[in-house]
Amino acid sequence: IDSGGRMVRMGLQAIQSRIEVNFAAMDETLGMTRSARPRETLGAVEFDVGPRQMREIRGALEALRTRERAQIYDGLTAWAAQIRTNSAVNLSTTAFTVALLIVLGWLATAEIRRRQSSADELERVVRERTAELEALSAHMLRMGELEKSALARELHDELGGLLITIRMNLAQLRQRIVLPDDAARLRWERVNAALAAGVELKRRVIEELRPTLLDNMGIVAAVRWQVEQSAALGHLELELDLPEEDLDLQEDTAIAIFRCVQEALANILRHARATRVKLSMHRSEQSLCVLIEDDGVGLPADAKTRSGSHGLQQMSFRMQAVGGEMRPATLLPHGTRIMLDVPL
Repeated sequence: IDSGGRMVRMGLQAIQSRIEVNFAAMDETLGMTRSARPRETLGAVEFDVGPRQMREIRGALEALRTRERAQIYDGLTAWAAQIRTNSAVNLSTTAFTVALLIVLGWLATAEIRRRQSSADELERVVRERTAELEALSAHMLRMGELEKSALARELHDELGGLLITIRMNLAQLRQRIVLPDDAARLRWERVNAALAAGVELKRRVIEELRPTLLDNMGIVAAVRWQVEQSAALGHLELELDLPEEDLDLQEDTAIAIFRCVQEALANILRHARATRVKLSMHRSEQSLCVLIEDDGVGLPADAKTRSGSHGLQQMSFRMQAVGGEMRPATLLPHGTRIMLDVPL
């Protein structure tokens, strides 16, 4: 491009020189004409100089035009080549970018699928472990109830038999011996009262381990006895709404309901500061609903999920173990409602 520009400038300078020479000759001729020297003017004019110089100027202009045209063509050719080169580079860059995006997309998709697969596998393992823990916990609850029942039977048969035998023997001895003084009679009465207290303690322990009313009379009688005992212990006003006849429930369902009622009443006595308790039990075609209500201070907002709420969590799990549900709620203006819903 620089050499082409120098050539153009040189051509233009040559043309300018020829034009200046031609103009100088014309000025000289015109000057002679104005001075009225026609012969000298005519002698000074060379008839072939003007056309020859014009042809030289025209040839120089044509050569300059040709060089300009060639330079423009070369520039256009170079520009077109540059455009083709740029297009090829752009196309290559675009193709590389698209290929890179495809590879990155494939890698990202593979990573997402791997992570999703890992998450699904982890979720499956967690579900399996949760199911195993729930099954194990339910089994341990059943085993615990069986152990309590076995212990209650052993206490009733063995310890109960021993205490009754001792009382009978002491009663027979009392009929055959004469106590020497009032101090001996007082000691005898203390021994007899201690044995009676031991028999009563044995009965309460057996009822706590495995309520005999639940096995002998059914869930309604057992719940009635439990709530009456708790209300009397806490000096609570009691309102009952129970079926007239007993309900035919499976053993696991009956003991789960009884334990939940027992735990709810224990919570009322320990924490509620209530003056009234209401218990109702209603059976529909599909389920059995038990409601325990009090007028105490109510439950905290996070009572069911916070650390240390073992009572509510145990009640909830007992209901889940038999396919039921436990739903606590706070009553307005104050109080608590525990609903046990068990499908039949």
